[in-house]
Amino acid sequence: MPKMPVSIDLAVAVIVAVVIYLLDKSGKSNAFLTTGLLILTAALFIDAVLQLPSLWAGPSRAVVVWRVSSVIVLVVFCVARFGIWIWPEEATPNLKILMYDYVITPWRDDPSYGAVCLIAGIANSGDVPSIAREFKLSLPRKDQGAFTGVISDVGGRPWRIEIPDAGFDVNLKPEDSLPDKGLRNPIAPGSEITGYVLARFPGEPSGKLGALQRGGIELEIEDIKGRKYKRYIAASENLGRTPSYAGTTLNQPLPDPPIAAIQLTPMVDEETATNTDATGAEILFANVGGKDKKDISKLFNLPPIKSVSVPESNRNKLRVAAGNKRGSTFLRFEIPELKINEMLYAEVTFLEPQKITSPDAWGKQYGYDGTSVLVRRLFLGKEVKVTPSDADSGQQQGRSDKAEARDDRPNEKEPTP
Repeated sequence: MPKMPVSIDLAVAVIVAVVIYLLDKSGKSNAFLTTGLLILTAALFIDAVLQLPSLWAGPSRAVVVWRVSSVIVLVVFCVARFGIWIWPEEATPNLKILMYDYVITPWRDDPSYGAVCLIAGIANSGDVPSIAREFKLSLPRKDQGAFTGVISDVGGRPWRIEIPDAGFDVNLKPEDSLPDKGLRNPIAPGSEITGYVLARFPGEPSGKLGALQRGGIELEIEDIKGRKYKRYIAASENLGRTPSYAGTTLNQPLPDPPIAAIQLTPMVDEETATNTDATGAEILFANVGGKDKKDISKLFNLPPIKSVSVPESNRNKLRVAAGNKRGSTFLRFEIPELKINEMLYAEVTFLEPQKITSPDAWGKQYGYDGTSVLVRRLFLGKEVKVTPSDADSGQQQGRSDKAEARDDRPNEKEPTP
């Protein structure tokens, strides 16, 4: 059988390599197809170089064998490096643990046991849905290793943990168990689930746990691919983001103010406005609390968006982590650190104008109750003119088309001077 000319060998090998590259870039490749095409590419290159006359013109058989072996190894190495470069990446989830707050209490069914209730969330910023499983909650102890609890739930009846000394209660419902949610409902890319993680510590009273947890609390989970994720929180850290999560209510006496707000745009000028529709919004982040905030990850549900932009001055601090595409109905923002009195913002344009009767009513459509995210609209009020006679008599009145000030006192005659 006649051999294929060297030029054709090389041309076909280059074409196959280009096909592999294009398949990879288009996302239509897979491991089986890529492996077959790489083997074909290597075979074509080896066949081409073995036809070079100079390769076989050696002074001895040993030299020829050395040359041939070296060339084959070099070709295989180069094709393997090319394969590593274009090897199709497997779509994977990327889970992130969000910790909000925790409570240490005696176990309901056996007060001699201590229990830890952690209010937490799990976000998926990866490419594919994933379950969350193998929950493990532990209390790291200095020089003694981690003190690991037994993951539990409240069974078929809710549990209200009363903490009178702290001034707040924790209401746990069976359907809000985060381990159950994570196992039953795969977390879609760009979404988040929240709930509670309850762990009991047999033989360890809650008072002792209170002393042990001074180092902090650690939660570990596993995704559908078997990759593990850990998050540690120092016990002294003031979380302050716990007004309500997935029906699990944690009311603190003095929670930090919300750090996020949606400001609908444009601003309404009541003098000239004939249309109060909102065409977009500014997503604002402001830290008016008492300490710097770190590792902020916030999910916003929105109408279908047209575009989102972050001002250049904010881009090294504020990042759009998910949902940044036309038609998306959510956006996730991440901020590594938000210092005290610092404000960051992003501008969002909606695909369609939004009818706004009131900011609160609009916000409730998307799950905002005014606790963790504020929804607002700026209005430029009508100008109120005051005549000199009104100012002299002390009877100035603010008037608008919507309301008029009234005096609710009984009718009385004004005293004469």
